Order: sequence, then structure tokens, then C-alpha cells
Amino acid sequence: MSDISLKHKLVLVGFVVLAGGLLLGAGAAEDADEEVYETTITMLSTAIYQPAPRAFIEYVEENSDGRIVFEDFIMETLGSDTDVMEMVYHGEIDITTGQMDAGVSTYVSSVVALSHPFAFSDPDEFIEAVHPESPIFQEFQRIVREESGGNLHALNGKYASSRNTYSVPGPIRTPDDLVQHSIRIRVPESPLHLGLWEALGATPVGVPGEERYGALQTGIVNALEGGLGSAIDLGLTDYTQYTILTGHVMTGHFFIANADWYDSLPEDLQAVVDEGAKRAADVQNRDLPQADAEAIDAMRDMGIDVIELTEEERQQWVDIAFDFAEEIMEAENVNPAFLEMVLDFGN
Repeated sequence: MSDISLKHKLVLVGFVVLAGGLLLGAGAAEDADEEVYETTITMLSTAIYQPAPRAFIEYVEENSDGRIVFEDFIMETLGSDTDVMEMVYHGEIDITTGQMDAGVSTYVSSVVALSHPFAFSDPDEFIEAVHPESPIFQEFQRIVREESGGNLHALNGKYASSRNTYSVPGPIRTPDDLVQHSIRIRVPESPLHLGLWEALGATPVGVPGEERYGALQTGIVNALEGGLGSAIDLGLTDYTQYTILTGHVMTGHFFIANADWYDSLPEDLQAVVDEGAKRAADVQNRDLPQADAEAIDAMRDMGIDVIELTEEERQQWVDIAFDFAEEIMEAENVNPAFLEMVLDFGN
């Protein structure tokens, strides 16, 4: 009886070991079959713009349990905004994180609505509008899919900078002052920026970004417009005497993904990516307004006259800009319903 019991025990142990081995083997096979998504991502070289994509990468890699892994590239080494967006469109890059409207508009013309002059009164209003949980962003996400022919997917929108005016002569408080001081202003080579400053009464000069320092230094232009932080970083305030806080355009950055890449992810990983993009937006939306404030303080310390417009003065700029922008938005094929949504939000 004892021998039979022992035999039965050995058989039972053997069965348990075999079953356990089969289960472990099945688990290992399942793990082996679990796909790892090797993902390429770009970010800008400017230090202030790197914390957001870094936070995104860290969150997604950790919360996907290593099923999504990133290889990151500096955008400027790959070409212009437009070059990088083309790579994302064709799936050569999976995600780009520092895209402004200039790159996105190659395939999504309606993004220009978010750069409508004076559409937003301050950075906080813009941040609320483009946050991933806002109705405007959700409509933008739909439009990105539609206008890109299903090739692009927007993951988030976030604040990048408030575009302001920097001049050698001054002071400038109203559009009439632009005429009085014969302002020749360097602007990006785009219909929106060229047309806006001409309508305001200045002489816009389209100069590539890398040449604006020389244009100011040699007197080709006597004013510039652009973000607050970059004006100091690029040394543009070495020659200007006035900073006019026009806040004429709120510039956004967008995380834009190749749609096929995003759609290839199982739903649980899409949720991780979406949450990571939201957290990245929160990081940049926290840091950049603070950087703007620090830039203004630094300019004052440098002896630059920082001019804040009164509501009445600002309204003079707004009235001219809105008359001009209606025409340019139509010419740029901006979705009218989306444009109305943006303007209703900000005004």
C-alpha cells in the first residue's frame, strides 16, 4: 500500500512539474510574442523645449512596461520643420514634438487658425484652448486626420511663445507709431506675417531666421518680432532699445505622430501615449510662461524699455489685424467652422 501511495505521489509530482513547465513555457512564449514598438521621435535642440518630450518618453517607456522604446533625434539635424513633417507624413519618423504651425500647415492648412493675430489675449487663454482635453484640440485632432488624408495624428498642443515686437527706434505704442518711426521689421517668410505687418503700417522684410541677426546689425531692418526667450538667446536685444509687448500671435508646439504608427498600437498602449502627451503638455505649459516672465525681467535689467500696451492701444492693433486676417484665412484654406470656434473661444 505504501509503495502504491509513493508511486501515486511521484506521478502527481511529475504531473505538477510538467503542468508548471507547460504554463511557464506558455507564458514565455506569450512574452516572446508581445510586440515591442521601436519608435523614432524628434525634439528641438533649444533647452527650454526639451523637458516636455523627455517627460513624454520617460512616462511612455515606463508605463508601457518597455513595449514602447524610443530613439530620439534633434530636429535641426534632420532639416526644417517642413522636412521633418514630411518624414512623419511618410512614416520615416514616428513622432515629432517641436512642430510649429509652419511645419504642420504643409499638410493641415487649418492649423493657421490657431495663429490668427490677436485671437488670444494671453498665454493662459491659448494654453486652455490647445490643451489635449479641450474641445478645440479635439476638433483640431479630427481636422489633422482629415486634412492630412489620414496620414497624421495630433497627440497634443502646448504653448511655445508669445510673439512680441523689438525695435531700435521708438517708443511704439500704436500702429501709427510704426509709420512715424519708418519701421522695417524682419518677419518669417509667410503670407500671414508679411501681410499682417504691411496692414499695420510697417515695411515687412522676409528674412530667414538664421539671417535676422545680421539684418538688424547692418540696418536692413530696424525691428524684429518673435518669442521673448529667443530674442535674448539669439542676441537680438543687443541692438534693440524697445520691447513692445504686442502679443500679436501665440505660437504653439504640437506633438504630431504618423497615424499608421499610432493606429498600430493596441488600445492600452494608445492610452499610455495619450496620457504621456497630456503630461508633456502640462510640463511645457508650466515652464514656458515662467520663461517669458524671466525674459522680460532680464530685458529690463539690460536697460531695454519694455512697453505694455493699454487696452485702448491694443485695440487699435486688433482692429487692423482682424480686418486683414479674414482675407488671409480664406486664402490659406482654413476650415471656417474651426476658425469660428477659435475666435469664439478667445473673444
